[in-house]
Amino acid sequence: YWRNSELLFTRALERTERNAFALHSLAAAQLESGKTELAIQNFEECARLHPANGSVQRSLGQAYAAAGRYDEALVWSLAARALEPQAAGPMFGAARMHLELDNPDGASSWFAHALEQGRNIPETSSHAALLKLYVDARSDAVQLARRALSISPWDVPAFMVLNADA
Repeated sequence: YWRNSELLFTRALERTERNAFALHSLAAAQLESGKTELAIQNFEECARLHPANGSVQRSLGQAYAAAGRYDEALVWSLAARALEPQAAGPMFGAARMHLELDNPDGASSWFAHALEQGRNIPETSSHAALLKLYVDARSDAVQLARRALSISPWDVPAFMVLNADA
């Protein structure tokens, strides 16, 4: 981002009407700087302007998750999934929200879907490994962690799984 992204995108919005790119970018900058509720408001406005944009739905889910509002985050992750049925990101988001809501079975199902779609996304493999460790499936967890590390040698959650018994 530019040295003051919020100012940049606020000024862009002052000069352009209904600029979804600037609004989405402003909300992302606000989320990054810890202004979560303000980011949620701007992502919601962006979703109203462009309801068929899966990236906007996914960003709104991430903002709700950052605010600890996991039920709402799950709703928006599933909305993004409906708009982007082949993308691993929304499935990964749904899996993470099920974990936050203490539903490992729901998380396991979404991680399985995400792994099918995102074979080369190390975060999907490593977070699925953490889930397997959580539900006491150690050998599956180690296999997924090794898969994540084969894609990205510095994947921290994968190291956490491999070092869980150390």
